Amino acid sequence: MNMIFRLLWTFIYARIGPRCSVTEETRLSFRCWFTDLDINMHMTNTRYASFMDLGRVDMLLRSGAWKRMRAAGLHPVLGSSTVRFRRSILPLQKFHLTTRIAWWDDKWIYYIQT
Repeated sequence: MNMIFRLLWTFIYARIGPRCSVTEETRLSFRCWFTDLDINMHMTNTRYASFMDLGRVDMLLRSGAWKRMRAAGLHPVLGSSTVRFRRSILPLQKFHLTTRIAWWDDKWIYYIQT
């Protein structure tokens, strides 16, 4: 998994970075490396989902929701995802991922990520 270093950084940043509430928007910055590219020389479609995973993990950790969920015996899993590709992310381009919770119910948390 070539996202392992980014995942480790997400865990470290969640520990040392600013705390947030579940009602706040979080923002992470990344750069598109050559390992993120497809044959068309832009970020591969599957990589977007991996970055969105990191955004959700970051929000759950920094808000303290991860600990509360685990204490209640809950395990955060992805139930569904809809992605709209607006523009390509090119090699070495810096980009930002924002994550916010739009709604939640008894079973699901609904995120909006841009």
